[in-house]
Amino acid sequence: MKTVFLVDESTAFLQYLTLIIKRLGYDTISASRACDCLEGVREKVPDMVICEANLPDGGGVELCRQIKSDPETEHAHVVVVTTDGSNGTRQAAMEEGASEFLTKPVTMRSIFNVLEHHIGFRRRKQIRTPYITTVKVDWGNGEAETLETSNLGEGGMFIRSEGSYQVGAVLDLSFTLNGSPVAFRTKAEVLYGFSGESSSPMGSGVGVRFMDLDSQQQFLLTRHIEDYVTGAVA
Repeated sequence: MKTVFLVDESTAFLQYLTLIIKRLGYDTISASRACDCLEGVREKVPDMVICEANLPDGGGVELCRQIKSDPETEHAHVVVVTTDGSNGTRQAAMEEGASEFLTKPVTMRSIFNVLEHHIGFRRRKQIRTPYITTVKVDWGNGEAETLETSNLGEGGMFIRSEGSYQVGAVLDLSFTLNGSPVAFRTKAEVLYGFSGESSSPMGSGVGVRFMDLDSQQQFLLTRHIEDYVTGAVA
């Protein structure tokens, strides 16, 4: 699992970022001071560092410079976050090798875009999060069963299954979202699958793409995922 090191004096902001990033499928480490981050990065280099521009013991720009100037840590992406969004701070951060510059308040969508663009495995444009719910699957061969998901996205889901699968097969799905009374029904195309012998962290099953959600269902699905990732719903 890829790791993001978070540095900010605000405990509330660290908790907010930690929840979002974990629910987007990444691991996190956090610190409130630049020196603690630098020490931690040198012990185990993360894939990304997201740091506040103004820290109790120095600035995020200087922290970025130290990380990017060390051959042992230079490949870690650094994202500098600030409240003022000044062009001077932005330019200084970019000159020191920062990958991105964000202005508070940062949104869940902006964090997702930064993660996917720089360290995401598939460079997704739609949010996907680890998520467990039940889904009734009609395999199209007269057989139907109730299974469980391991993740859910705006455009599809991964369904745990020990059965066989065929890429390109079209399934009929029906499911509800946790805490919501709305029933979703859609056809879905099998894009890929993993067998029981696979080392995939998602386990054995199939990844599917939703084919015919109407606009209202798509809106409700996207809103629920955004609320879940930010902790607005459990």
